[in-house]
Amino acid sequence: MPSAIKTEGPTTSTNPSRAMASTTLSCDKRRTPLSRPNATEVAAILLITIISSTCTQPVTGETAFVFGGAGAAHATQGSGLLEAFPELRAVLRDHPELAASFAAPWTDDGAPALQRLWSSSALAGLHDRLSRDILGLRPDAVIGYSSGESNSLFSAGIWTDPDAMVREADADGLFSQKIGGRFDVLADAWGSREWETWTLLAPVEDVRAAVADEPRAHLAVIHTDTDCIVVGDPAACARVCARIGRSRCLRLHYDLVVHVPELRAVADEWLALHRRPVTPQDVRVYSCGHGGSYTPSSEACAEAILLQADRTLDFRAVVESAWADGVRIFVEHGPQGSCARWIRSILCDRDAVVVSLDRKGAGAEAVLEAAAALIAAGVDMDVERVTARIRPVPAARRPMRFAVHPPPVRLLDVPEVPMQSMPPAPSLPSIALAGYAVPPLPASEEHGLDQAPAQPVAQPARVVDAIPVGGQT
Repeated sequence: MPSAIKTEGPTTSTNPSRAMASTTLSCDKRRTPLSRPNATEVAAILLITIISSTCTQPVTGETAFVFGGAGAAHATQGSGLLEAFPELRAVLRDHPELAASFAAPWTDDGAPALQRLWSSSALAGLHDRLSRDILGLRPDAVIGYSSGESNSLFSAGIWTDPDAMVREADADGLFSQKIGGRFDVLADAWGSREWETWTLLAPVEDVRAAVADEPRAHLAVIHTDTDCIVVGDPAACARVCARIGRSRCLRLHYDLVVHVPELRAVADEWLALHRRPVTPQDVRVYSCGHGGSYTPSSEACAEAILLQADRTLDFRAVVESAWADGVRIFVEHGPQGSCARWIRSILCDRDAVVVSLDRKGAGAEAVLEAAAALIAAGVDMDVERVTARIRPVPAARRPMRFAVHPPPVRLLDVPEVPMQSMPPAPSLPSIALAGYAVPPLPASEEHGLDQAPAQPVAQPARVVDAIPVGGQT
């Protein structure tokens, strides 16, 4: 088996369907996120298809498109996706308001909450088009987490024109002034405009106990039994983190007053923004507000989204409800793979195929891994529609020409440089020594130097070291 194939988690699982669902492809990490997978990885997909058809029974059940929230948005999201599937750019052309936030430069820690919100919605739209038109998937249900509830309704075709929602939200200042930005709701309720968001990896009951005595800190979101979000006043959050253990707490730079009672101060504006025209579709809609499915209508959608925004959001309940209704295939749309990770934790060893279409730093490789896992689990997909998009582009076949003999060696012309000469050194003055006279040498040539008459020899001068002022001799 090629080394490009690996499985996540223990390979001794007694659940073959779950083992197949966790199959992923490991791509060469030295390549940039924009590079296309190589032929070995394409062959690995086909090999996984053979394995799934001969070794296991396919996973049967309904398919749900899952839409994550904006807190997982990152600066490089979607770049490799558009490189591998350029036809998806049509989604951005159709929605210029979302595209503006998607294309604007930003950093993971420095992006405004609104940019994270709308850019993640743009990515969800790209993933929805990818799932339907390229992967050939059709959902039986849609599940939204936080802001993903709105994206799920747009994906299903129940809502239309997401750009209109962007314009209305910007004009009203709901996100930029009231529950974010200036935090007007906090100024009215607390006389403060400071707010922080923290992810805590600790048992939910321990977190409940830690916030019980903090009126300005809330347990806002429950992801799993040991993964949740606490929000509120920075000082109150710091005390909660200290009780839980700072090493288990991570600052999340997506600060909005949501999933807390303080949002009820703008409930009317919230309902007005989410009270939109509805087109019925043959798809089941789940809401974290109800913890299950509901029948969409203009008012029902707005109420459902308010119910998950003005109190603690419990993602476990909606996943359990979807499982009980027969959903076995969960395909996450939007930034990163947080929802997929939580779903795996919630369902534990139950049969399920859980994949995500984005992973930070992976580019289009995340799509390849998701497609491989779906194919391996027996999901009805057209393999050719996937592999045709990721085959390496063949290099142009042009002959390479080389000279038979090397070119002659040509010496460089070095210009002549005139010879430099130094003038003679000036004659030094004679040195007079006290008490001695040094006569000149005899002018007569009959005496050699060794025959010159003896003369007194001057004693060399004694060198005395310099003594600092105030020093001792």
